[in-house]
Amino acid sequence: MADDYDGWQKLGVQLGKGGQGTVYLARSPERVTQVRIASQELTRYFRQGPVDQEQLAQYVAALGSPDPPDGIGALKVFEISPDAEGEKATRRLAEELRALSTLHHPAILKYLIGNSRKGFLITEYHPSGTLDKHLGRYKGKVLEALEAFRPLVEGVAAIHGLGAIHRDIKPENIFIAADGRLVLGDFGIVIFKDSGHRLTTTYEKVGTTFWMAPWAYKQGRLDLEEVTVSLDIFPLTKVLWSMISGRNGFIFSEYDRAENNLEKLFSSDPAMRFVNQLLGKCVVRDEKDCKLSAKELLAAVDGLIHQIRSAGRKPEQGPWPCSMCGKGYYSEIGYISPSVYKNMSGNRAQFTVYVCDHCGHAETFMIKR
Repeated sequence: MADDYDGWQKLGVQLGKGGQGTVYLARSPERVTQVRIASQELTRYFRQGPVDQEQLAQYVAALGSPDPPDGIGALKVFEISPDAEGEKATRRLAEELRALSTLHHPAILKYLIGNSRKGFLITEYHPSGTLDKHLGRYKGKVLEALEAFRPLVEGVAAIHGLGAIHRDIKPENIFIAADGRLVLGDFGIVIFKDSGHRLTTTYEKVGTTFWMAPWAYKQGRLDLEEVTVSLDIFPLTKVLWSMISGRNGFIFSEYDRAENNLEKLFSSDPAMRFVNQLLGKCVVRDEKDCKLSAKELLAAVDGLIHQIRSAGRKPEQGPWPCSMCGKGYYSEIGYISPSVYKNMSGNRAQFTVYVCDHCGHAETFMIKR
């Protein structure tokens, strides 16, 4: 039946509209009951006379206070026609519900309730909006960007672990939680490799060339075997570029063009060279050159975070345990001078070389100049 959202109440605030439906604010059944009782009691007070003053204050507070975070959600209402296209829409919604109801990760949008036949889905609501509206948040801040980006990579690894591919990763689909977390949402064109369904042309029509992998941008529809994890890795890594650059994308794989090159945009920061090396493994022209899985990308991000956090550490700061074996300790054995590094990259930085006294593992750490 119309407006049957299993006890949730659709509010008049429209949050957005897309090809698959419209998103509204919605109240939880518990909050709906609280507001209804408060409204009835206040009406009774003004029509029939005094009531308990303490209860009256509670009713006023219930109506006058904003909805609490656990009493509000984002309701996505789908227009499902009674024909073949409607059946496809129902199937896509079922896939979205399957993904969201299975994934439980702080970087994945939290599922609350939904019904593919009734044509609705309710998730947590993030009033701060999406990453594309806050691109200055991490601009030029490599370490902060990597630390915020890491849980997203972990979340995508969880998606791939289910045998699913998101297919629409971009800042417009990444929410900012109240605690600052980045949260990936909009699973409207997610696909499970075990579904056996051929794809429609949905992916080719959603988003822009700023985010799609070049091998996904084709006329007609992708066959199921053509849908690989690289369709997520390519745009996911571009999101990192967007966070650090403070800009909303570039055409296809052109991260190293002068106007997009992080080493030129932030020439005083030697860490940009290593971000570019990471981009070079994922943001590529040909699928065969997209070399990292989500788990491998996560390991690469962890390594880069470790290296940047360690930059400038001095031996006199105390024993420094080996990150490889965890048993030995690092000691300094030499360094690469700023002049040598400048010749290599155009930036000035000293790299100090340390070696573990137990396993012999060597590390290099940047000291910015």
